Amino acid sequence: MHYATHSFVDQKNEIGLSVTRTILTQVEKKLISFEQSQEMAQYVLGGIDKTTTAQALLEFLQKLTEKWDLFATIYELFRLRLREQAQIEHSLKQAQDALAKEV
Repeated sequence: MHYATHSFVDQKNEIGLSVTRTILTQVEKKLISFEQSQEMAQYVLGGIDKTTTAQALLEFLQKLTEKWDLFATIYELFRLRLREQAQIEHSLKQAQDALAKEV
């Protein structure tokens, strides 16, 4: 998953696919029931579409993980990507500011 280079919509779609794959894998391995998968899918559909920012998506993933820990990896990867993206943006801003002072 390469969230840092994608738009928010792309990030949200990629998260949705990852969550869907996780649910399907759990059902296929018989680690969760079909009924549980339906409950998870309804929760995801009801929540993910309401997110309009990366921070809101992160908060949704955190709540999802608190409810079902099988999504912890997705949450953690997205959290780390957002942190990485913020650090890159901060470094770019510092470089731009330094260049502006030289001019």
